[in-house]
Amino acid sequence: MNKDNNKEIEVKLLVADFSGLAEKIKVAGGVLLQPEFFQRTVRFDTPEQSLEANKTFLRVRTGDKNVVTLKRRIDGSELEARGLKEREEVETEVGDTEKVRQILNILGFTREFIMEKYRTDYHLDETVISLDRLPFGNFVEVEGEPEEIETTIQKIGLTEAERSARSYWGLFDEYKKKHNLSGENIVF
Repeated sequence: MNKDNNKEIEVKLLVADFSGLAEKIKVAGGVLLQPEFFQRTVRFDTPEQSLEANKTFLRVRTGDKNVVTLKRRIDGSELEARGLKEREEVETEVGDTEKVRQILNILGFTREFIMEKYRTDYHLDETVISLDRLPFGNFVEVEGEPEEIETTIQKIGLTEAERSARSYWGLFDEYKKKHNLSGENIVF
């Protein structure tokens, strides 16, 4: 929850299912922020994928609210060695996402990638916990400051869960390789 300086620090944890997790979060003092909702993200790039080559992502997301976001990798972040992802993130709410899409296309961002997921959000101490159900797996995303993230993971009993500092796009690429699949979009 480090939005004041346009930084996002998070970790993704792979879980088999969410059974019992909501109760663990509540017992630890967590509060439901948003019941499960459908979220659709469209990531934009140039035909040559120059943004991705520069470790930059431009996206428009719909779901609980409509936002346009620019995320950039912070090179040299020591947090990745700890399994945490740190990114520069600039985000704002928008009204008409179709108009934003048209603007981005006119500016040359015509390559589009789609990701769909079902998300439930909780607040625990100084972290946001998101339970994300994607077509290729279930993940718990914990966002906040590094020490708070680690404390939250312990409180909800996920210290043994497989963790990743990768984006869902990167995790999907790994999944496709492992299962000999193709495709660019993460859709139900």
